[in-house]
Order: sequence, then structure tokens, then C-alpha cells
Amino acid sequence: MALGWLRERGEELRKQAGDTLKRFQNQKMLDALTGGCAWLASADGTISGEEKRKMLNFMRVSPEMNVFETKAVLTSFSSIADTFEVDYEFGRIEAVRRIALIKDDAAAANVLVRLVCIIGGSDGTFDADEKKVVREICHLLDLDPAQFDV
Repeated sequence: MALGWLRERGEELRKQAGDTLKRFQNQKMLDALTGGCAWLASADGTISGEEKRKMLNFMRVSPEMNVFETKAVLTSFSSIADTFEVDYEFGRIEAVRRIALIKDDAAAANVLVRLVCIIGGSDGTFDADEKKVVREICHLLDLDPAQFDV
């Protein structure tokens, strides 16, 4: 039951995000997205090599992310993921800095949170730690986490 809901919700969020993301094809949005994704991947306190590979693969093949050049996505994500690996708190601060770049654009902020939710559920689970990160991102962007079911 929960897995079916997660797939259905993921598809709904994916369509909404994909329809809008093309408007935000710029470096600020790319950095905010990769910052949010790295923060999400580190929700348990670390980014394992396996999590990094899965996230990079998702970003490489995701239809939503293909509005950006693959090399740019991988470079941006790798740089912040490496920061999290060296020092979690410094990585979190960098993710917050990146995400704050789009704070004044409500539509971009909504797309960012939708994509982070999609990525959070892409492995078939969306655990409490991941939901907590999404709620923190929502608060940073002055969005109501309830609108994203977190």
C-alpha cells in the first residue's frame, strides 16, 4: 500500500516538476538542486559511496534533470557531496547557501522541493531522516512542508 502511494505521488510530483523546470535552466537552480540532493543523500549523517553513485546515476538519467548538461549536474553534485564527506556540518552549510539562492523565487523553490521529494522516494522508501531534511529545506524556502506530504 505505502509503496503504491509512493510511486503514485512520485509520478505526480515528477510531472509537476518536469513541466516547470525548463523555466529554471540556470546555474543558481542547478546548484540549489544539487545542494538539496546532497543534503538529502546525507540525511543519515553521511553519504556513502553507494549513495553517491545512486544519486549521480539518478541525476544522469532523470528526465527532469536533463534540462541541464549532464557534465554540469555531475560536477555540481560531486563538489558538494565531497564537502559532505569531509565535514557533514560544512556540507550542510554549503547546501543551505546553495538552496538560499532561489529563496526569492517561489516557483523555483516549489520545483526544488518537488524534485528533492522525487529523489527521496526514488529508491522505494522515503524515510524519516529524509523527510526531516525536506522539512528543513521547506522552512528555509518559506514553504509549508504539508503541501509536499512531509
